[in-house]
Amino acid sequence: MVDYSGIAEIRDHLVSKGMEYLPKITMVVILVIVGFFVIKIIRKAISKFFDKVNFDRALETFIENVVGVTLWIVFLVIILANLGVDVTGLIAGLGIMGFIVGFDFMRKIRVFCFGNLVV
Repeated sequence: MVDYSGIAEIRDHLVSKGMEYLPKITMVVILVIVGFFVIKIIRKAISKFFDKVNFDRALETFIENVVGVTLWIVFLVIILANLGVDVTGLIAGLGIMGFIVGFDFMRKIRVFCFGNLVV
C-alpha cells in the first residue's frame, strides 16, 4: 500500500513554502512588467531626442542599445535583491566591468570623433 501520510506531509510543506514565497514571486512579476514598460518609455524618449538632434545613426543606435542593456541589468539586480539573493558581489563586478568598458569606449569615441573631424 501507499503511505498517504508522507504525501500529505510533502503537500503541506509545499503549500507552506508556496505561501512563504508567493509575495516575492508576485513582486518579481510586477517588477518585470513595470521594468519592461519603463525601459520601453525611456528608449522611446531617447529615440525622440535623437530625431530632434543631428547625430550619426550608428552612434544613436549604439547609445540606445547601451541604455537599454544597462537598464535591464539594473532591473535584474533589483529583482535578484527582492528574491533575497546577495547582490553585493554582482554589483562590485558590474562596477569594475563598467570601469573597464568605459575606458575602452573612451578610446573608441575619441577615434570616432577624430575620424569625423578629418572627413
